[in-house]
Amino acid sequence: MIPVRQCIDESEPLSNLRNIASYIFCKIQRCYYFGDKNSSAAFQTLLATFQTNNKRDVHQIYTHILDITIPGFCDTIGLCSSGSACHLTPLFVIFTILGLGYPYILVIECLSKRYQINCVKRLTI
Repeated sequence: MIPVRQCIDESEPLSNLRNIASYIFCKIQRCYYFGDKNSSAAFQTLLATFQTNNKRDVHQIYTHILDITIPGFCDTIGLCSSGSACHLTPLFVIFTILGLGYPYILVIECLSKRYQINCVKRLTI
């Protein structure tokens, strides 16, 4: 656990999401970076200290990724602009039984818009 002194949100504004489609699918990317050289150096020092203190661990892989977990985070979400989209699954089952599952998916895909949202955080240790 590395305590973070400051975490600043530098995410792009969500004004790019326009309500021009019936269904919106969002892929959310998490990106983190160190705000200054001192924070990066402090992280590298902590990592090196951890590695030297744990040399007897033969199963340890001394690599790291800057992956910060967010409780309840989901990287892909679907939104419906006209209320609840709970009717999609039963309709898909019905159309699949009728042999029209693939055309149903094509229609939903034409009615939908896909976005990628970048969630960027600047960390200071």
